[in-house]
Amino acid sequence: MKKLVLPCLITALCAGLPAYAETVEAKGSSEEVSIQESGSLLKARKLAKKAADRDAVMAALKNRMNISKNNPAVQEAVDDLVKQLSDNLLTSYSTDGDLVTAKSVLKAEASEVYELARSIDGLISSKALAKIVFIIDEYFGVGTMLEAGQPLSTEIKFHQDKSSASSSSKAAASASSSKDAIAVAASSKSAVASSDSASISARDKGSFSASEQRGVAVADRYGNSGAAASDTRVAGSRDASLDASRKSSFAGSQQSSFAGAASSERADASSSSSASASSKKDVTDFSFKQTFAGIDNAKPSDTSAALIGKGLEEVAKKFGLEYVPEKDIRTEKGARLLISDMERQGKFDAITQKASRQPYMANYIVYGTAVMNTTGKTASGDVTCSGALGLTSYNVGTNSGLVSKKLTREAQGKVDQECRQRLAAALSEDAAQAISLAATKELQLKAVQGESFYVFLHSAKKIKASIMLAFPDLLKSISKEMQEDPSKDLSWSVKAKEGFINKLRALVAQIAEENPDAKNARIIVKGGQIAVSIDGSAPKGF
Repeated sequence: MKKLVLPCLITALCAGLPAYAETVEAKGSSEEVSIQESGSLLKARKLAKKAADRDAVMAALKNRMNISKNNPAVQEAVDDLVKQLSDNLLTSYSTDGDLVTAKSVLKAEASEVYELARSIDGLISSKALAKIVFIIDEYFGVGTMLEAGQPLSTEIKFHQDKSSASSSSKAAASASSSKDAIAVAASSKSAVASSDSASISARDKGSFSASEQRGVAVADRYGNSGAAASDTRVAGSRDASLDASRKSSFAGSQQSSFAGAASSERADASSSSSASASSKKDVTDFSFKQTFAGIDNAKPSDTSAALIGKGLEEVAKKFGLEYVPEKDIRTEKGARLLISDMERQGKFDAITQKASRQPYMANYIVYGTAVMNTTGKTASGDVTCSGALGLTSYNVGTNSGLVSKKLTREAQGKVDQECRQRLAAALSEDAAQAISLAATKELQLKAVQGESFYVFLHSAKKIKASIMLAFPDLLKSISKEMQEDPSKDLSWSVKAKEGFINKLRALVAQIAEENPDAKNARIIVKGGQIAVSIDGSAPKGF
């Protein structure tokens, strides 16, 4: 099979690709409003619409954010957001006697809604973006510059068989009266048949025939005579057809014959004669084999050809995510590990922990494997392709799972690369949305309720008394709640708000600067456990 190399994307090609904007649609309704109590039908409808619009906007926000509708500050902020989204709200009314109800539908681009929500004070408890490291392996099936259905290679095997046969006849006579007879016969036949198959749509028929007849007769002055005749016929036909596949066949036959006879009568003479004729058979056979591109031989792409990773970087912000480049987070001894390598070598925990430290400082890490293949062509000639992206994500602080999901998409484009670019863009949007829904809700909840950690001091050497005495107060200054563990010395259960790990890291850096004996001090995070290592050594199990 021919080896094909996918070309790099052309700038002009990518520029013409459409954006995949996510649309949010949310519905809201009002309670019954009395016309009489409101003063008029118009006023009753106005009150019902306000309630339905607010309900629709709240429904949209709660899909992604942790928002309490009972908070007065939130109610005021939602009313402000309703005004800004008024052009995107459609309301219908229902009247039953004295009572009016309203139903509103919000349809808007998701990025517009959530960017507006983040800009309004009091609406959300935390405006921090969820920092994500995406590690995505992309596998591409065979991409060919040939037209779909055309073979990658053609193999023809040829065989020709020739054989000959001969025949002879003799006649002899003597005496006063003699008779000579000479006969010659010759014939030849040949045939050719062939067939092939390929994905071509065509039909061709042709046929031919010809014949030739000749005769001759002679006589001499002695009374001798002779006659000869020849009859040659040739016929051939060709039929090539295809319906989703191509079958070609050719059959030809040729037959020629010659027959001659001569006789003579004379006295006092003797004569003998002989004649021979031979025929040759010429048979040609050949086989026809074609190889087509497969779609089940996807290979991992290198970073320069990765499409989904680039797509995630482009759309992350509008989904409330901060894209953190993976850099060399999965590079070991100069080799870039695939997710399959990490699984085989048990590297997931180590890489997840790396994501929580400098230079990444991420909240979450997302592992994904995408497989995309070209699937065929539309009736209009566009290339079609499909793909699946499996995602698994973790909170790097607690090592707890965030979301696990499999996304599937289909796309089409003028050429193979355009189809894949559109497919990757769609999968990128879907992935960003799936992660954003879970991550933003979790961050909002932590901002309100706080996050729990277990913090303890560690050193392979003796810890100075001044550090042991000062540390609890320093820890309390950055915590929302703190309780000492009675079963273990120098250990505390802490509930803290957003940014606690960074604050603790700064606190430990201060300790290292002020105490020469603690110049190597650092924090080591494993899930919800944080070791404050005074001498820089790692506790057992970390």
